[in-house]
Amino acid sequence: AIPNSHFSSAQLPVNVLNGAFRGPCYNSHAFFVESFIDDCAIAAGIDPLEYRLKLLSTWDKPWSDCLRLAAEKIGWGKPLPKGEGRGIAITNWPQASMRNAGTIMCTAAHVKVSRDGELTIKQIDVAFDCGSVANADAVRAQIEGGTIFGMNAAVNEQLTIRDGAIVEQNFDHYPMLRISDVPPTINVHFDALSGHQRMDIIGEAPTGPIAPAIGNAIFQATG
Repeated sequence: AIPNSHFSSAQLPVNVLNGAFRGPCYNSHAFFVESFIDDCAIAAGIDPLEYRLKLLSTWDKPWSDCLRLAAEKIGWGKPLPKGEGRGIAITNWPQASMRNAGTIMCTAAHVKVSRDGELTIKQIDVAFDCGSVANADAVRAQIEGGTIFGMNAAVNEQLTIRDGAIVEQNFDHYPMLRISDVPPTINVHFDALSGHQRMDIIGEAPTGPIAPAIGNAIFQATG
């Protein structure tokens, strides 16, 4: 749906054993793509939401529905105090290039950045389309959990390697989100569901858009 696209990849030798991670590859790719889309929108002088809607205008309608719903719920376009910003990102796990496939996940974030650089995530709104849903409670739980997982990876988790070994050996040196760190509001909205016959994967899809949504919101808050 988007013309003039160029994709490349490279294999880098890493002498550290690695394993599976929720939303493998996708969690990183989502950040690269959706933060870059904001860069493009800002360079073009277009609102990041409108920019995405233009790019996706000929693609499956649920993509635009998810964008509009998440943006509406987060209060997109309404004035904010200085040091606060909103960001949005949309992804699909695992089949973004196919029509009526995979799970579309759109996350909008409202953040505050203090003068000292302290980040507070005030609200998160998620709209999605996996086709159809059998158990709404289970879907909501997976989206909430996947969002928190992706948020933790975005703002908290970091491993240091020294002399071939991991430095952080336990949770006293490897910070994880506690209940008190979770945003007071994580809203999961079902209104963009297409009702398509597929019931696609929901557990890993939320990990993708949360990091770029936060990053884009930080830019809006700080410039």
